[in-house]
Amino acid sequence: MIGDDGVLVVDSGRFPTLARRMIAEIRKRTDKPVRYLVHTHWHLDHIAADGEFQKAYPGIQFVTTEFTRRKMLEKQVAYLRDVEKNNAGY
Repeated sequence: MIGDDGVLVVDSGRFPTLARRMIAEIRKRTDKPVRYLVHTHWHLDHIAADGEFQKAYPGIQFVTTEFTRRKMLEKQVAYLRDVEKNNAGY
């Protein structure tokens, strides 16, 4: 969603390569920064490419519930550390 002073994105997706394409599409549509990325829940297909958005938009804020944040830390940190290796070819 493009607002008056920035962009809100819902979920970053699973694959960094696809997130980079999403970022390129956003930049085609607006020069406003992505200010917020909302996590709907903690599954990998919704959070794994957060780093691409953080690189592209250093001031981005991630928005989620405490439960989702806790599950991300408990379940996904180790997997995400090696996501590019684990998903080679995507």
